[in-house]
Amino acid sequence: MVRDSRGHRALLAVAGDWRITPDALLEAEMETSRRSQPTQPGFSLLGNTVPRPGDPRLSLNNMDLDIEDANIPGTLLSLRQRNIKFSKQEEEDLPARIERIWYINPYGQEMLPPANPRAVSAIKQAQAIIYSIGSLYTSIVPSIVPSGMGEALRATPARHKILILNGSLDREVGPSTAPFTAFDFVEAIARAGEQSRGQPWRPALRMS
Repeated sequence: MVRDSRGHRALLAVAGDWRITPDALLEAEMETSRRSQPTQPGFSLLGNTVPRPGDPRLSLNNMDLDIEDANIPGTLLSLRQRNIKFSKQEEEDLPARIERIWYINPYGQEMLPPANPRAVSAIKQAQAIIYSIGSLYTSIVPSIVPSGMGEALRATPARHKILILNGSLDREVGPSTAPFTAFDFVEAIARAGEQSRGQPWRPALRMS
């Protein structure tokens, strides 16, 4: 960026809701933004020679930042609101079982981020895979969902895959009237691997 230059940004956001019936709420939102910033092309070093700086009066251009990656994360209206409250300390049961965990981009669209290449490489060389103690849906499953991780776990030459269960169950694997069994833990991990490989989402094989 050129020092002491001024950029420009325009933002328009509209949101509204309509209570159709006591049990039905219609929500709508629209947001559009545009940003631009004067820039000056940079130059790389050529051997041991430092090139002369360009003339900002001739090289100055107006870079359009109206692209997806240029928007500030969290600009989607619905993502600014804290619609989800989740606490492991509260004793109240969740209204239903957690079915699926997925990632979203700053615009609320589902995405499948790539797995860490170092983790994938380690799995390909591992002699055993251990799913250690941890929360199922806020620790283990989010680590399996990224693209490439499910295939690495499926194709690993490791002869042993070991799941270590927690000493107690938390709210993630409830409700208390139908808590997860060991089979349900394995099923959730297997489905996360399928999700990572881009396979269509399927219901659980068995409900406890």
